[in-house]
Amino acid sequence: LRPNLEIFPTFHEATPIEAVLEPGDVLYIPSKWPHFVECVTDSVSLTCNFANVANFKHVLVPYTRWLERRRLAMEMMKKMMAASLGGGKRAEE
Repeated sequence: LRPNLEIFPTFHEATPIEAVLEPGDVLYIPSKWPHFVECVTDSVSLTCNFANVANFKHVLVPYTRWLERRRLAMEMMKKMMAASLGGGKRAEE
């Protein structure tokens, strides 16, 4: 990991926190806190993003951008699959 120290000059002062949750445990991660999650066993996880008047634009804008990227990726995959199955148009030589 090589963070950009011009953008994050105090990165070296950060203290990582590691936790292993047990069944029934809940973990709250404050808004805009960077985090990484890894399931170490088979499990069902539920996440919830809370949007209110104070943070709505910070929740809605990234989500709508994600939806648009997903839509474009799905269109591209459909075109690629159609072309690979012979349904795509090929240039005549």
